[in-house]
Amino acid sequence: MIKLSKEKLNKFKNLNGLTNKQVAELTGLQVGTVDRVFSGANGNPTLETLKALSELFKCSVDDFIDYGDNQIVEPYLLDKDSAEIATTITSNSKIKTLYEIAKKLSPDDLNFVIDFAKRLTNK
Repeated sequence: MIKLSKEKLNKFKNLNGLTNKQVAELTGLQVGTVDRVFSGANGNPTLETLKALSELFKCSVDDFIDYGDNQIVEPYLLDKDSAEIATTITSNSKIKTLYEIAKKLSPDDLNFVIDFAKRLTNK
């Protein structure tokens, strides 16, 4: 059964330095609703509530779900673009290798590689 993780929800709230009252004000949700969701008293909030929270925290509703003991532990990326980049790098071995090599390059060498890659993609 899929359930919300109050720990994950509170981690997002704490990372953003927000109180329940501030979350309510920023999302337009009732303070009582926010209190119940973040305390775990409401384990089945509406999709509208979850969407408002995910928009505030710039994440996916899926980031609030507790998948149990088999859950893959991943860092919380609050920016969707960063999450997409991280997923791309970790799921593609060639891009991961390129990233690992690029980390070790000097700024001049990195600029050379970038210019070279741009020329290749313009063909």
